[in-house]
Amino acid sequence: MIESIPIRITQLVSMEVRGEALLSKKALEALNKKNEKEGKPLFANTRNVAAGSLRQLDPSLVKDRNLYFIAYDLYEKSSTVSNHSGKHEKLRELGFPVEELEAKCKNLEEVIAFIKKFEKIRPDFPYGTDGIVISVDDIKLQEVLGVVGKAPRYSVAFKYPAEKATTVVKDIMVNVGRTGVLT
Repeated sequence: MIESIPIRITQLVSMEVRGEALLSKKALEALNKKNEKEGKPLFANTRNVAAGSLRQLDPSLVKDRNLYFIAYDLYEKSSTVSNHSGKHEKLRELGFPVEELEAKCKNLEEVIAFIKKFEKIRPDFPYGTDGIVISVDDIKLQEVLGVVGKAPRYSVAFKYPAEKATTVVKDIMVNVGRTGVLT
């Protein structure tokens, strides 16, 4: 139901592809216009709509909402790829969409420069994002660093400050419950 996930791949491989289902800002805008016309509640952000759509377990709902998929990792039993960036190339070769905006940095200064570069273009990005994942590229080093629970020690998420907005309370409605409690 997510059209960006290829139905067939170009090679016969035993693998697991990991990625994220997303909703574009344009798709959210269209969905909210439709909901407004139908008198339904509006959605707040792309992330909640995408996650909620998948939790519904209704394939037609997923198709209607125009979700798309971006792959970010590949697991194979016998892989010849020696780095994370090589996995991205292999995913692209197999027909999976992979985010194009990525950088292979040699040092911390290059990582910081990329973070600042992305911060400038982030508001115009096609989908909402709250940060950047920074990963060790060398797979052997990733294996040495390991994983704790579900958290890999070879990657970290850099989070931008939360977007802030002011909410105006227009009305408060008080209800009396059956035991007399006001809610």
